[in-house]
Amino acid sequence: MAPRKQAESVAQDLSLVGNIAVGQVAATGDDLRSDHQTPIFLADNIGAYRDLVHADTTNGVSTHFPRKRWRHCFATTIQRENGLNPWAYIIATS
Repeated sequence: MAPRKQAESVAQDLSLVGNIAVGQVAATGDDLRSDHQTPIFLADNIGAYRDLVHADTTNGVSTHFPRKRWRHCFATTIQRENGLNPWAYIIATS
């Protein structure tokens, strides 16, 4: 299983880019944030800056969370996040 911080980072990125383009997900994590905590991984949706994410990170996430299992990982993390942070902007998963 992926380390907790890595799994949470992936779920956070999924939640932030989930509505940008159907079927495309950024692979970057918390290590690519600006000083204002603004995600800077939007270009990754088209494969730009792929070299900024170590291959081991991408392979680890893909191994532990194959595409068919992302929904469960994502939904569980979002539900937990909404429980901890009632102000979270994602209030429903489909």
